[in-house]
Amino acid sequence: MEKTLPEVVRDDEWAPLVVRTDYTDDAAWQEVVAVLARAVEGERDWEAAVHLVDDRRWDGVTGDVRDV
Repeated sequence: MEKTLPEVVRDDEWAPLVVRTDYTDDAAWQEVVAVLARAVEGERDWEAAVHLVDDRRWDGVTGDVRDV
C-alpha cells in the first residue's frame, strides 16, 4: 500500500528541501537543524536558506519521492 504524503509548500523553490523521515532520535534532528542554522548565519535575515519539513506523516519514507 502506497503512503499518501502531504504536499510540501515552500516560498522559495530554489531552497534546498530537508525532510525529516526518522523520528527515533530527536537530539540528532535538533543538531541537524542547528548546523543548518549556523551554515546560513549572515545570510538574508528575512528568509531561511533551507526549507525544513518536520511532519510525522513523512516518518519512514525512503527512496525517490517525486513532485513534492
